[in-house]
Amino acid sequence: MRRLQAGWLTVAAAGGAVALAASLAERRRMRRRETHGVGWMPWSGIVVAACFVALTALGVGLKS
Repeated sequence: MRRLQAGWLTVAAAGGAVALAASLAERRRMRRRETHGVGWMPWSGIVVAACFVALTALGVGLKS
């Protein structure tokens, strides 16, 4: 049971790290001076999805 809990908490930590990285990337994109000729990534959607994964995994990990 401890191994399963550690796995969920690892998934939660990874989701949090992805959310943080995507949030920093969105901030960097918004502050860019030259807006032409850059790629587009849905950073806001990635942040929302990663937060959902992190919070769900954290809830399951703490429940088990």
